[in-house]
Amino acid sequence: MARSSNKPSGYTILVVDDQEEALRSTRRLLERDGHRVLLASSGQEALELFRRERPQLLAVDYFMPGMTGEDVIRQIRREDDDVQILLQTGYSGEKPALDMLDALDIQGYHDKTDGAQRFLVWVRVCLKAHRQLQRVREAERIKGELLANMSHEFRTPLTISMGCVEMVKDDTQGALTSQAREMLDKAEDNMKALLGLITDLLDLAKLETQAAEARLEPVALATLRDEAAHMVKRLAGGKAIQFCWEVPSDLPAVRADRAKLRLVLSQILGSTIGGMPGGEIWARTSASDTLALLVGPSKNGSEGAADEAARDVELNTVGIALARRVVRSIGGVLTIERIPGCGPTFAVTLPTVAAAPTHPPTSPAATP
Repeated sequence: MARSSNKPSGYTILVVDDQEEALRSTRRLLERDGHRVLLASSGQEALELFRRERPQLLAVDYFMPGMTGEDVIRQIRREDDDVQILLQTGYSGEKPALDMLDALDIQGYHDKTDGAQRFLVWVRVCLKAHRQLQRVREAERIKGELLANMSHEFRTPLTISMGCVEMVKDDTQGALTSQAREMLDKAEDNMKALLGLITDLLDLAKLETQAAEARLEPVALATLRDEAAHMVKRLAGGKAIQFCWEVPSDLPAVRADRAKLRLVLSQILGSTIGGMPGGEIWARTSASDTLALLVGPSKNGSEGAADEAARDVELNTVGIALARRVVRSIGGVLTIERIPGCGPTFAVTLPTVAAAPTHPPTSPAATP
């Protein structure tokens, strides 16, 4: 199975094992295969090396004192979706391999008793998967650039058309019939909706082509109150929307990228408001090991309005796709719940951190 030459493979592999002899033998095996090899004898050392070197593949021993291989993998998966992970164990049958593949989102599960050749097979499989994933990422990058260019081309003529409609409405000074004015108003509303969709496309393209990693830090959700209120006012336009912020100030902070979290909040508020003729929208939380920010319309006794809101959210697939992708990039999950009479409710679930909020929260209030 070894390569016929010592030509470098171009891959860096991080091997994590608390047994010194296992580390040395694995290094010799992988270096003969042409790989650059990093070694870590503990979970914490592995995390530090991973963040500094960004290897393409991790080979992680399951049973280690302190931080187990499972702990290491879960932490790394919160930071990186693309790195390939091969879990190793010397205790065959301790946990079913299929269960571990699903639970930990790993690419391989190697029983050390199967020997070196089987290990190299797993390494080759994982690196092949890495190459395929890189091709997908490159295709996504090209798609994002194309999407951004097309969106810019659409935005300019649309903005000009909106300006023309506004000029016609302003210059006629009452000469328009009510039917003509109604048609112009409808055209303007549809243009604004299309412009919003184009803006979503631009945001999505920006996200897909963004090379910088998320800057994760403790964020107190209560500190987003003023920004959320401003978003509601802007997104509501002329609608009579009452905003209720019910996020307590004493909740633990979440681990997130503040700028991306604002983007998510803007998307879900826009999706919720888009299907509401008026009424009340609220933001509240539920907490356990994670913290969920819930955003949705309050029950107003109108089942029809709630159904209409649900349909509009389903139609706004670009905005929802954008929000889901951003939440995943910062280690969270975005779900949509259907509450009878209330329409869709968004839940952004994020991991909490022990750190205290870095900014004093403002007092909660209802904002029109």
